Amino acid sequence: MRLKVKTISPGLHPSEVVVEINNGAERLVVASRALIGNTIDVGAPLARKSAGDLLIELPREAMSGRSRIWVKRADLVEDREQVRAA
Repeated sequence: MRLKVKTISPGLHPSEVVVEINNGAERLVVASRALIGNTIDVGAPLARKSAGDLLIELPREAMSGRSRIWVKRADLVEDREQVRAA
């Protein structure tokens, strides 16, 4: 499963980028090769809320220090065909 992100800036290392999640609520540094069609790999959801929000574990700790965050179901992409369309 992949999470839609927005690239904000280059990271400190040339192979890194800073991405934004949840419309700016979280930012994290990821390897630029981890980006595929403005998405990053996050694995399966850990929990669900009644409103359709899903708890996911991030591939790296966010700048806020969080490693798990709640995201909207619409922000997740399940297969490669959807990644290309995102």
